[in-house]
Amino acid sequence: MRTDDTLLASAFGEELYLSDIESLLQSARSEQDSVSIIKNFTDGWLMDHILFEESRKHVRKDEKISELVEDYRKSLFIHQYEEAFLKTNLDTVITDNQLNSYFEKYKDEFSISEPIARYFLVKIKQDKVNDTLNTLWKTEDLPAIRSYVLKERGLVHLDIDNWQYLSDLKTLIPEQLFNRISLKRADEYDYSDERFKYYVKILQIVNPGEEVPVRFYYNILRQRILRNRASDLLARMKSELFKEKIKNKNIKIYSKLN
Repeated sequence: MRTDDTLLASAFGEELYLSDIESLLQSARSEQDSVSIIKNFTDGWLMDHILFEESRKHVRKDEKISELVEDYRKSLFIHQYEEAFLKTNLDTVITDNQLNSYFEKYKDEFSISEPIARYFLVKIKQDKVNDTLNTLWKTEDLPAIRSYVLKERGLVHLDIDNWQYLSDLKTLIPEQLFNRISLKRADEYDYSDERFKYYVKILQIVNPGEEVPVRFYYNILRQRILRNRASDLLARMKSELFKEKIKNKNIKIYSKLN
């Protein structure tokens, strides 16, 4: 028993001390939070031990628990080794040409079921609207707009290359304003209600059935390319390891099935 620590619980010969869960208490915002964290973890710890002891009574040895544990242990080691190998060796740089080539090869797999758009959006309190902001909006001085609106705790969306579903914009502006947006052309809109003024500029819009820009699928394409690279890299690594271990006589094959 640790004499310099607080014993929280014991179960079947094992003990749980306060120091064992100190890292969990770092997220506590009050003494009540700490008490709740300690209680919940202790209850869970005790139940785990209870269930484990009960399972040892009822699960037969011939169910190969030891083999399953060993298989799982091996899989964890292999997974961690592969992750470390990929972290060191995987090329994560993807050029625009590579993205475009992949998209062209698999473009039949990509489609949209609703309009997408590139747009600018500003939402700001009515008492913060002035000639300066209106001029900045008209001249599309994006850094200045962003600085002014954020200073006044407004909402800005000014990423010129960012494609979004138009329905995402619908969640940010009043329905009356959204219903005015044309699905056929780029255009500019503004709207005021009792509290806020909204500025919306549709830069480009694409409807279902029209050609979708590669940029809209950037994250998906990048994930696919990296997944394929990782798969190929691991396959080559395993093949080289296999040949090396055969050559060094670390492994042997005694017969081959026809």
